[in-house]
Amino acid sequence: MADIYVDGGGGGSNTSPYDTTAKAASDLQSAINIATAGDTIWCKGTQTLTSGGTDTIELDTGVSTTDGTKENPIRVVGVNSSWVDDGTKFLLDGADANANSGITITDASYFFFKNIRCSRMSANGLTIGVFGGIGHNFDNCEFDNNATYGLSGASLGDIALYRCSAHHNGSDGFYKLQGAKALFCIAAENTGGGFTECSMLYGCLAYKNDGNGLDGVASGGGLIINCVADRNLGYGFALGVYADNTTMVGCRATNNGNATTENGIACSNGSAKLFHCFAQGNYYTPQISGVYEGTNLVTSGIDGYTDVADGSEDYNLTTLATMRQIEVRLPTLSAEPT
Repeated sequence: MADIYVDGGGGGSNTSPYDTTAKAASDLQSAINIATAGDTIWCKGTQTLTSGGTDTIELDTGVSTTDGTKENPIRVVGVNSSWVDDGTKFLLDGADANANSGITITDASYFFFKNIRCSRMSANGLTIGVFGGIGHNFDNCEFDNNATYGLSGASLGDIALYRCSAHHNGSDGFYKLQGAKALFCIAAENTGGGFTECSMLYGCLAYKNDGNGLDGVASGGGLIINCVADRNLGYGFALGVYADNTTMVGCRATNNGNATTENGIACSNGSAKLFHCFAQGNYYTPQISGVYEGTNLVTSGIDGYTDVADGSEDYNLTTLATMRQIEVRLPTLSAEPT
């Protein structure tokens, strides 16, 4: 279980196996190519991906990548200038010239990404392919200002996102998260929707997206707890064709829609189960539509939610008396790189 170092600023000698800060690799791909299960790759600074316009960090066991394991994942961690993990992100910057995704997971399993940011790619921030493996985890990662999706998945297995953000992307923020769990994540001001085809969302916020806040749940249905959809131009929560296998608890849909049929929660197929949810101020009434089973639903007046100023990161999610109050501190969104 080795430590491997990457200095995007070129402060290391780029000498394999990059096992000291003085020998740090100048690019993340070199470090990933030699990492094995249980290793930690410490990354600082910025790596610009514009060489030939086709750079990408690729995880592919058919080429050069080794899988991590469930017990010993390969960890890729952003650190500050002193090599300390304090939440500072390692930036992969496409500078609007890179034709690929910042990171492409073609065929690999059990990678843990923390404090990694993919920005200004001419494709997606990060792409997980159809055979992209299982067991990937993302903590405090950011996908922003990319030409298409922030994070694009496929049929994801055993994948979790914690305190991640996708914002100001050219299409959906988090796209096709089937099988994935998203906790305390934010999708904001994307040209498309916020979250698409998700399996589980907890404490997440979809805010000011040009499409739906949540656009469909995964084929097995979804579990959506204590989430907020606010000021999206489409529906707040559009559950889609698998609504009959979906349960929502303690969610809030407010001020969504800009056309004739867009409301807070749309259960377009089957019978979703909604408990202690709140929908108000959305463009279209009824505020909750379709076929659903509901308990303690509120579609007018004040229900105990604490309204906050436009743009605030804090949503104090207070459901009705039978539900406990939780405070969600969402991740901070970075400004576009310069």
